[in-house]
Amino acid sequence: MSPAALELTHDGQSAASSTRELAAGPYTVVIATAIPELALRLHSTYIGSESSDSIVVHLELGASKDRPLAERRYPHGDLPVVHARHRCLLEHAAHLQQLVTDLTGARVAIDVAGEADEDAAEAL
Repeated sequence: MSPAALELTHDGQSAASSTRELAAGPYTVVIATAIPELALRLHSTYIGSESSDSIVVHLELGASKDRPLAERRYPHGDLPVVHARHRCLLEHAAHLQQLVTDLTGARVAIDVAGEADEDAAEAL
């Protein structure tokens, strides 16, 4: 897995985190983020092809949730795993942003690849 450029702040304070991204073949992307100070990990798997919908599965660990697994289906073309993998990272960041907000109640901002992305959830 290679490092992905993702920086997180909550209530204006930088939070140490580590994000890794792996292309597991042409139709699958795996992204994992760990935030040690919150004891939180998010593992996201994206599967899709040029002729199919895309399916995302998020495994949320350390969030004290009854159901740590969340899945979502995107209609064909809305989240192209094969040709626009950066959008998978943006979707992961949006999910992480909401997860940290729900956990801490703090205002959360995520900078993805050098672009401030406070409203990542609205951009998708």
